[in-house]
Amino acid sequence: MAKSGFVLSLEATLSLLIVASISILALSPAQKPDSLAELLILQKEHDLLKLWLKTRCSDADMIRQAKELFSGQEFELEINGIKVFTSYSGGSKTAISAEVFIVDEGLNMKKVKLTVFH
Repeated sequence: MAKSGFVLSLEATLSLLIVASISILALSPAQKPDSLAELLILQKEHDLLKLWLKTRCSDADMIRQAKELFSGQEFELEINGIKVFTSYSGGSKTAISAEVFIVDEGLNMKKVKLTVFH
């Protein structure tokens, strides 16, 4: 008789642990964009940086492509820590930034950082 009581309390303990872990996971905040607009900016940034990584285009081409993709939005483009283009007027409160390291055939590394303000 005592054995069945132990099994019941063990089952009850396991059930409580499972319920507690599920509720903690459900209540914990997930890292997600606030809106679909932010998700779209993230996708555009990622795709553009990936394109630059694959094609190894010039600085002028990077500026031109970023202007085309982010027309109507403020953004900054930094290459090796130097701002080569900015359309930021200081009005935006939030920014999404991404960077990539591009290595050419001569093993020269270029750090490209793209920041979009919204």
